[in-house]
Amino acid sequence: MPSEENVLSMQERDQVLSRLSAIEGFEHVLYYSDERFLYDIALETIREFDDFKHRLYDYIGEKVII
Repeated sequence: MPSEENVLSMQERDQVLSRLSAIEGFEHVLYYSDERFLYDIALETIREFDDFKHRLYDYIGEKVII
């Protein structure tokens, strides 16, 4: 069982996955007022997903956490 500090709440998990799906597959940004902010959010989302993906892959059975 993972420690409490390593467990994302369902809300946090949903936020990470929805942000990731929002940036996935888009070749062109339709509108932005602050390009730096746009890239900061994209990088933050990618980093958060990297921290989370091993638990997701364990949950869906793709890769077991040992």
